[in-house]
Amino acid sequence: MQKSMKSPVAAVLLFLVASGCSSLPAVGGEGEPCFENLTCHEELACDSISKICVTQETACEGRQCGLDPTTGYDCGQCQGATDWCDPDGKCVDDCKERVCGESPNAGYGCGTCLGVTDWCDPEGQCADDCAGRACGESPNAGHDCGTCQGATDWCDPQGQCLDDCEERVCGESPNARHDCGECTGSDYCLLSGQCRSIDWIAIPGGTFDMGCIANCSPESLPVHSVTVPAFEIMKTEVTILQYKECHLEEICTGIYGGNDCNQKNDGLEKHPVNCASWQQAVTFCDWAGGRLPTEAEWEYAARNGSQDEYPWGDEQATCEFAVMKDPEAVGSGCNPLHTQAVCSKSAGNSNLGLCDMAGNVFEWVQDWYHDDYEGAPSDGSAWESPEGSQRVLRGGYWGSTYRGVRATKRDGENPVHVMQIGFRCVRD
Repeated sequence: MQKSMKSPVAAVLLFLVASGCSSLPAVGGEGEPCFENLTCHEELACDSISKICVTQETACEGRQCGLDPTTGYDCGQCQGATDWCDPDGKCVDDCKERVCGESPNAGYGCGTCLGVTDWCDPEGQCADDCAGRACGESPNAGHDCGTCQGATDWCDPQGQCLDDCEERVCGESPNARHDCGECTGSDYCLLSGQCRSIDWIAIPGGTFDMGCIANCSPESLPVHSVTVPAFEIMKTEVTILQYKECHLEEICTGIYGGNDCNQKNDGLEKHPVNCASWQQAVTFCDWAGGRLPTEAEWEYAARNGSQDEYPWGDEQATCEFAVMKDPEAVGSGCNPLHTQAVCSKSAGNSNLGLCDMAGNVFEWVQDWYHDDYEGAPSDGSAWESPEGSQRVLRGGYWGSTYRGVRATKRDGENPVHVMQIGFRCVRD
């Protein structure tokens, strides 16, 4: 028969019970129990798990340092300058494989990096914090990695020197606000840093008789003398491309309307912008460095400062001269798209080279509309007092007849989005 094995505690209990003792010994020796009111001799300690009295040597067996967790015995101290006593009582070098910084467990100093731009990384290794960087502040230790030398160079977030005006010829650079240059002549600078041009035609000042001479409607009368100071006017009506550039600059607002609005159709970038409100025209002209023309300026330019009935002279308007309604043509205009590209009717250009002053789209001017010229200014300024409800339109549009595109023809419209209306600008 196999013999059963009894623990030391069980053996002592069995002995005490068998001997009929009524009380337990108060102090136990090595290997004796130490539970309840049983304690160990003072040179021994009670193992909190086995409940047996043990010596320090037994309790610290396999440990090099620290307190034994079951008896509380001090098992010794580590001797290495950067040693750390781990939870298993083993002495380990807390700076092992580390050359810098603070050790992770005991907080020992593991060394210092000597390079001017070195940084001690989380693994305790020295790394050049400016490695691969030519400028700016290092990302971890804030070292100065250098300065860019180019006049328009910019230090990007990766510490590389870049020309902030690269491929830009004008305006302010986007990152370092360098001056990238200026556009010349009548060119204007876009946010992209590219110069775009507007063709301005110089109109010499002079005096002319404004108003209709023959076959007139009341709104174009009476004929009156007006003196106009010199100014410049856009050669063309503002195009879709030009207006889109102002919109991309977040200066001009988007133009709303249906499919008859040119901006809703591809391939019409050189067509005049239409469906533009009067205020949108004012905003664009201000962005382009100008303003809307006064009614007197517009008529003075369209009539070449004379009594011409049309910009090209007195020959009656047809589709040879203007984008308009030709009596011989089918439909409402000279082509099915209604508008045509600006300056497509060169035979109809004015003596000074202005395009489309007759037809294509109506053009907003600065003045409030009045039923006739009674009380109109004689100095070429805009007629803005008293205020009205409509602004003046000049020049006719693709659906106008030969009478509607005469240089003296006046129309009025509420200053809102209208399909047939565009504009051009002037500047002093």
